Amino acid sequence: MAICITASVGSGLVYFLLSASVPDYNEDFSVAGLGGPVDILRDASAIPHITASSAADVYFAIGFVHAQDRLGQLLRARRMAEASWPSDETLSVAPAVSDALESYAAGVNAWLELVSAGGRGRGSPELLIADERSIDA
Repeated sequence: MAICITASVGSGLVYFLLSASVPDYNEDFSVAGLGGPVDILRDASAIPHITASSAADVYFAIGFVHAQDRLGQLLRARRMAEASWPSDETLSVAPAVSDALESYAAGVNAWLELVSAGGRGRGSPELLIADERSIDA
């Protein structure tokens, strides 16, 4: 009997964490930083297909969907990079690469602002467990 109760409670907890951390992919968003309309359609496997009028908007959308789907992983990677990269050292890249990275980061930050404002799923189960309601962009 105790095993059945433990299994039921464990299953309920896993279901809650997974369902509460998955964003509503059918929701429409209005975010600042885009040059024009962007369509993000997801197929039956939730793989995003992005349509936009400029490369900058595509990179923005890629950052946005990466943050939707992998927020916990992105935050862990950022923390590891901050800990290992010297703060006084800079990296120079081509202007086109720099523009693409800035657009991507703006998309990630747009999702972070939505998550922080509405607590919408927080992007991953570990953020729910840690109860991180506000995430710095």
